[in-house]
Amino acid sequence: MEKSTELTTQNILTFDIRTFYSKLEKEVKPYLGLVYTEETIADAKKTLAEARQKKDDYNKERIELCRPYKDALSKVKAEVDDALEKTYGVAICEIQKQVTEVEEQRIAKRKHYINEVYKKIFGDSKIPLEKIQDKKWINKGTSTRKILTDLQQKFLQIHNDEQTLRMLAEGPFLDDVLDHFYDTLSLTGSIAKLQELKAIEQKVMAVQESKKETMQPRKSVNAEVVSRPKKSASTGAVSQKKMVMSFRLRGKEEELKAVKAFIQEHNIEVLS
Repeated sequence: MEKSTELTTQNILTFDIRTFYSKLEKEVKPYLGLVYTEETIADAKKTLAEARQKKDDYNKERIELCRPYKDALSKVKAEVDDALEKTYGVAICEIQKQVTEVEEQRIAKRKHYINEVYKKIFGDSKIPLEKIQDKKWINKGTSTRKILTDLQQKFLQIHNDEQTLRMLAEGPFLDDVLDHFYDTLSLTGSIAKLQELKAIEQKVMAVQESKKETMQPRKSVNAEVVSRPKKSASTGAVSQKKMVMSFRLRGKEEELKAVKAFIQEHNIEVLS
């Protein structure tokens, strides 16, 4: 089969793919529908090599045909890119610079407003602005009224949670519980922290009591009864003078449930 010169005789700029495809369909017909057997497999391999060579020849012709235009196209691209950069590129750069500057000024002004409102509402609070700030406050679509309302609500929530913890964690655990709350802003987690500290204290006291009983001489039964304070029949805990405290709570459902669980766990009497 003769080598085709179809591609090389055409100008690449006026190349007609439909004509070329029709020509290939005619050329490939002798290769289609052939049946080979074990005796003719050698012919099949020869025909296969011819078909592959024909395909490669066309591809090589395509490469050679496009080669003269490669440098020209690269040069045109470079010249056009340079022209665009010196004209539209300069204009775009100037406009973009102003857009960026205006946006940066707007953001700086908004951050200043947020900081000033935060200082007026939170004062010398241990809660830093970064811990409560919403990223949406910087957006142009967020109004200053929305920011003010959000900060007021956050302050009220934090204040109420802090007061709740101060009532529940009176004593040596208060500072640790409040530090945990300031770090996490979680009322539920802080109550869990309080329960954990109290459980540890009870274990330590039990160990110390056990050591003390082991080291001290045994006393008479009557003397022990007189010297020890009364214990609860159900829990065995040392009875203490009961006090009455009245307060109302505000919080999320899970936080109020945590407070309720704490009250129930420690057998605190709830008065109607």
